[in-house]
Amino acid sequence: MRLHMAWIVVCVATAFAVASAAAEASPNLDSVRRIIDAVNSKDADKYASVFAEDAVVQMYAGAVRVRGRAQLRENRAQHFRRFPNTRSEIQHLVEIGTTVVMHDRVWLHATDQQPADIVEIFTFKDDLIIKVEVIQPEGLLSRGSSGNQSVGSETTPPASSLPSRTPPRPALPQASQH
Repeated sequence: MRLHMAWIVVCVATAFAVASAAAEASPNLDSVRRIIDAVNSKDADKYASVFAEDAVVQMYAGAVRVRGRAQLRENRAQHFRRFPNTRSEIQHLVEIGTTVVMHDRVWLHATDQQPADIVEIFTFKDDLIIKVEVIQPEGLLSRGSSGNQSVGSETTPPASSLPSRTPPRPALPQASQH
């Protein structure tokens, strides 16, 4: 029985390793990783390079915020000037056909103690991103570049007073003992 169980574990681990290796070789996943590299190096040209000329960026099920690679490049350059300490870490990447879904954590300021969780849904065509839908906390970008609140209709308290955006994980059921 133990040998049979060990064989199953080896087969499952091999299957995951093969699937993982295949996912790592994906041009679409590589493009999304390049975006995160561009965010962390504050390189608007590198960021925009994986987008189609007519790409659109919008809030999930909302209005288009950016239209076209040139506008996106300028938008990212302004963002990097406003938030020079921005950094991002990929938490999860999933590719299904021509769509990549990314969950990342973003810190806008060096003083941020808690990151913001963001989900982005990328649609690809001919190895370029043609559409991004963004899900992010309301008011995330309303704070000024120093980490203080900016003037505007949205206000966000300092990061140190925000509760963690990571929900607690539910307890896993205990395995029955036979």
